[in-house]
Amino acid sequence: MLTMIQKNAFRAANAPRVLVSGSFDSDFATPTLNSAIRNLADNALKRLDEAGVTGVIVNAASSTALPAELIEEYDGLIVLGGCDIHPQMYGQDVESNCVYGTNPRADEFEVSLVRGAVAERVPVIGICRGMQVFNVALGGTLIQDVGVGTIHNVAEDNSAMTEHGVRILPGTKLAGIFGKGEIGIQSAHHQAADRLGDGLIVSAVAPDGIVEGIELNDSWGIGLQWHPEDSNANLTHIDMLFKAFAAQCELHARGRLPSPTA
Repeated sequence: MLTMIQKNAFRAANAPRVLVSGSFDSDFATPTLNSAIRNLADNALKRLDEAGVTGVIVNAASSTALPAELIEEYDGLIVLGGCDIHPQMYGQDVESNCVYGTNPRADEFEVSLVRGAVAERVPVIGICRGMQVFNVALGGTLIQDVGVGTIHNVAEDNSAMTEHGVRILPGTKLAGIFGKGEIGIQSAHHQAADRLGDGLIVSAVAPDGIVEGIELNDSWGIGLQWHPEDSNANLTHIDMLFKAFAAQCELHARGRLPSPTA
């Protein structure tokens, strides 16, 4: 009979493996924002582990790995928050002096990760900047600045959270996870999805009409403009999200296993 330690070791060895991408210790971000990004990443890894998933960090700002090869190695992808995507990635010039911290190397790396994941039907979650990467990777555009005095941010570098509600739209994957209706969230962004990328639908909106959630229509991919991994968020939400994500990652992992020989 297996001991509890042996059972836990078995589960860990057979857990789906998820690539968690972010830009860490970036020269383009403030020290406060870099610290906030690290803390959020640590929180996400902890909640993934509790959902039975092994998260592996990759630094989008410095990795020399090929995104296509990384996607082949993992059962899921999460793209975390961070600085703004350079508008050149969605065919625009910089139109707002609020655009900050852009790093085209990190942009290109994460856009390639998302495109590879979608092409291979690898489950994807994009959080904050990650949702914007998700949209841009599939041909969408962004609102470069939602304007001052909004409900979405309280710090110039978006390193501090604010709280507001979002409405989950019925019939979406998010509604299947959280239920339809309104939930309270922690938010820190000054940009948002504008034109949606190919195959994406809106799944959540803020009271002012800003898109707060997107998802793939024909496979499993979700983008959240808010931070369910923030320590002040309702952590039951991230546990529900990661439980659903873990189930999809496990299905993908099973599909990658070689067929047994006769």
